[in-house]
Amino acid sequence: MVHFICPYCSNGMDGTPDCDDIAQWYAQHYPHLPVDSPVPGVCSDCARRYAPGDQVVLRSRPDVVFTVVGVIASPSHPELVTVRHPDGHQVTYAKSQIRLPSDSEASAPRLPKEEGYF
Repeated sequence: MVHFICPYCSNGMDGTPDCDDIAQWYAQHYPHLPVDSPVPGVCSDCARRYAPGDQVVLRSRPDVVFTVVGVIASPSHPELVTVRHPDGHQVTYAKSQIRLPSDSEASAPRLPKEEGYF
């Protein structure tokens, strides 16, 4: 198993390369890293392309759904995404701060925690 870490948002992902020898995989792809070290890998949220009209949420606050109004691209930097809050206010975020809303967040209200659970 190889542990990948997104260089943009620090999201951790576990993956298994399609080979029998992990040490050989490290030697071929990341010769400067010791075997079993975390390796950089862009996560699906940071790799996603957003377009005007897409619905997104902040990773830190998934209860508010924003609408993408524009994307600011630069060849040597990660994209910035301008979104509109439901109240009409527009804000620009780094792509690593947003993601698509999950189906469970949209359809299920948050329930109170049961007694005895953290």
